[in-house]
Amino acid sequence: MACGRTAVETMGFTSSIMYYRASEPLIVDGATLANFVRAFHALGVSSFGPGRKGGLRLWFGAPSSSLEDELESMDEDLDADIEEYSIPLLEMPDRLACLKRPVRRARLSLGGIAGPQWDPIRRIGSPENDEDFVPDGWSLRLGPVVSGRDCEFLLGSVCVSLSGNGYPYPWTPHDVVLRAESISSVQRVMALCEQMWPIESIEASPRVQAGRRAMGKYWPYERIDRPLGWTWGFAGVA
Repeated sequence: MACGRTAVETMGFTSSIMYYRASEPLIVDGATLANFVRAFHALGVSSFGPGRKGGLRLWFGAPSSSLEDELESMDEDLDADIEEYSIPLLEMPDRLACLKRPVRRARLSLGGIAGPQWDPIRRIGSPENDEDFVPDGWSLRLGPVVSGRDCEFLLGSVCVSLSGNGYPYPWTPHDVVLRAESISSVQRVMALCEQMWPIESIEASPRVQAGRRAMGKYWPYERIDRPLGWTWGFAGVA
């Protein structure tokens, strides 16, 4: 399976940070996705007004019972059941709300970002790296969430991500997450995700902690034993 559908298209040094739900696959319908998109737009954290367009890709059906099985069960390079690349963002919730079938996987554009409030996560003009890191847009992914330079780490079942050109070095993924969490707009998105798809915070098992150690710098927290729940990840060149 090609990896670049979660948080990053690693070709051309495009990178992402994503806020993901560390859980098995979710059963979601169009109405749920529509409600999320409406609530996201209401936060005022992205540009989605008249004239703004984005992409929408949906695959219908019930997901596998485990993330590992779901990751291997379907190749997203195959055609989606619905695939549009120039849909007005204001129309997206109504399009989604009309769907009566379960949605197995989804890729939704959620609008761009602009303005000085996003400067904490823009790394521009570093003498150590002439490839600037400039996240410029939000997206939602329903389906297996992966991380790493080659998307080699399987993390969760749904995520909201900020993606853009470049890569953050000399910043680490840990640095980028700390900077993102300092932005009030990002804090509101985090709260929305936790409200829309709540998950009980549980202790990280020894197996989970071993997986986090294997991620190295792609685990963006100091604590390996951080409880399971909504968590930040990074994909791309770090």
